[in-house]
Amino acid sequence: MLTLLLKFLARWPLWLLHGLGAALGWLGYWLDGGYRRRLAENLRASGLAAAGRDYNHLLHRSIVHHGKGH
Repeated sequence: MLTLLLKFLARWPLWLLHGLGAALGWLGYWLDGGYRRRLAENLRASGLAAAGRDYNHLLHRSIVHHGKGH
């Protein structure tokens, strides 16, 4: 069954798969409060971006790329 699903998805264009992954990332972010808090805590602890515009940009990119990775 999984093989059939993967073969089906393999025929989709990459831009569509990326969009689907990004949408799933945002869905997971909004549905799972624990994940949302953990992601924010880890991002703050990393010190990569101070609060504000840079932090929000990095948070949004992290959500999208996390969704693409799952």
